[in-house]
Amino acid sequence: TCIPTDLGQTHYVLEGATKKPLVVFVHGISGNLTNFENLSSALATEGYCCLRFDTYDRGYSETDPAKYPMETFGEHPVAFSLDVYLRQMEEVIDAVAPHRKFVLVGLSLGGAMSIAYAEKHRERVSGLVLFDSVCFPGKSPLIARLADAPLIGPWLVHAFGNRTLVNFAKSSFKDPSYHAEALEQRAKVAAANPRFLASVRSTRTHCAGIDGRSLEGNFKAVCATRLPLLILWGTEDTATPFEDGKRMHAIAQEAGAPVKFVPLEGMPHVAFTPDAAQTESLAALSEFVRQYAHKA
Repeated sequence: TCIPTDLGQTHYVLEGATKKPLVVFVHGISGNLTNFENLSSALATEGYCCLRFDTYDRGYSETDPAKYPMETFGEHPVAFSLDVYLRQMEEVIDAVAPHRKFVLVGLSLGGAMSIAYAEKHRERVSGLVLFDSVCFPGKSPLIARLADAPLIGPWLVHAFGNRTLVNFAKSSFKDPSYHAEALEQRAKVAAANPRFLASVRSTRTHCAGIDGRSLEGNFKAVCATRLPLLILWGTEDTATPFEDGKRMHAIAQEAGAPVKFVPLEGMPHVAFTPDAAQTESLAALSEFVRQYAHKA
């Protein structure tokens, strides 16, 4: 299903009975709503209503090409700041589940978006789940830093962007048998929206959390409200290091927020792939949702 939103249209999936307690999932910078398909479907089977959506120019969501044409090679006309993503979240949630409270689940950059949403709309969020979340600025790989450069960057993204993201996808999944599926999914994403790679580059340039600006202050503000938190992190994550998860856990504890930290041993960045860690992730998520999800 697609709905009109501020910059174009947003594709979303709503699973489970609409009157059941709500869980909202937010994917990362180069992902789409399928990242949470297994966890979302499992929770829907348990009796929850689950909302997933594609951010702009990922999956089947898109910015309006008539209003935002790609006039410059490799340069996206939209500056994908955290505020842009926050506005998209607000529009989708308000359209699909107006006035409802829910558990909010974010992966990687989706974690940063979820922190920003929880800070602004604390009254809507009954619990916050963060998988390998972006929060503190880190050092990007050389190819990513070159891609951010004003002149050479757009050409590099056009020439090597898909290959680089494929390699990132492969490194994000522990189980080698999942690599072929990841590659196929990445090809589908790129084919579905040719503006995809430019949107990733624009996000890296303009979005707090990955553009050099920290979200530590935002996260501390959320923790100060005593919002219940579940933090899950792959111990072998190289995109958002495991130490970041431990640091966020310490911040939440210091603020007195109810928090549980779940290290996922041996797992990389997408720490809930179809192997043992998915069972562990689902068990922790299911327990948290049972405790903190609100009925309609």
